[in-house]
Amino acid sequence: MSIDSLVDTHADQVEAFVGAVADATDSFAGDLATLTAAATAGWVAVAGSTSAVPDGTVVGAFLAWLRRELARLFGRAGPIVDRALSKAVRDGVELGVRQASGETAVLSGTRTRLPVPDPSPEVLAAVATAVEHLEVQHAAARRVLAAAPSVGFPAVAGGLREAEKTVPLVERAGSWAVVRAVAEGSEAVADSLGVGRVWIAERTACVVCAAYAGVVAAQGAEFPRGLTFGAKPADSRPVPNPPKHPRCRCKTAPWSDAWKVPGVLSYPEALRREAARSIARGFALPSEPVSVRIAAAERLLADGTTLPASVRAFAARAVRSGRFPPVPAGI
Repeated sequence: MSIDSLVDTHADQVEAFVGAVADATDSFAGDLATLTAAATAGWVAVAGSTSAVPDGTVVGAFLAWLRRELARLFGRAGPIVDRALSKAVRDGVELGVRQASGETAVLSGTRTRLPVPDPSPEVLAAVATAVEHLEVQHAAARRVLAAAPSVGFPAVAGGLREAEKTVPLVERAGSWAVVRAVAEGSEAVADSLGVGRVWIAERTACVVCAAYAGVVAAQGAEFPRGLTFGAKPADSRPVPNPPKHPRCRCKTAPWSDAWKVPGVLSYPEALRREAARSIARGFALPSEPVSVRIAAAERLLADGTTLPASVRAFAARAVRSGRFPPVPAGI
């Protein structure tokens, strides 16, 4: 299997692990949607409409029921999220070791066997943060609900919205932890071989992550700060490992210049070329503004890229028109 095919397979494996984070919150999200519908119907039943406010006794009984239900949902979700994420990061480190060992075999012909290290304190702290989001948002929901006797249903709706914020917060912290765990597994393999690491970005990576593609960090060193195809750097500190941002899916692989093959483009060089091509072709996720990609392509052309003439012409047409064609399927 080629290194590109292997890395594509590995990206799918990482995405599956990140999916486990979402799975951990699915039941909570579904139960919360059911509770929101029940609370709305319940308020209308006792008040007549969502714009009316029933008397204090009725509101008190309604809020006591809603608080009990929220406590039940949050209380059940906490252990589920904790177990799922704790397992996901342990498995993530193991996956990183396995992936890096396979990549090393393809890149250098060297086969490695390495005990799987424990997740770092930083990764475990991210798991704890994800669990803490449940407690914080539960408290926030209760605070907003407390205004219901005077404000009415808007306070009920607001409290439930605070509860709903839990899901993206947990998924954000959890996905960061999993991707970092995978990167730590890769770093452990690189360290065991006494080599550096090369940054691997997706073809649709953001303008910041694309700038890191193919960049090599020496053994024990961090990746440089401030790289971007965008208008300005996104950070002022060196980067120890992916992820670069909460939704980042970048990874690393062990690399040594001793693995270069004379007369053949090295793997880091190929990654840098592919990243520049992605910028020039506008390969981006829908979440990144078109204006950002157009500006990045314009800067790439101004800097004198060595991409093929056809790719440069494609980018120039996009810059003139202010848009890129739709990203091809499968990119």
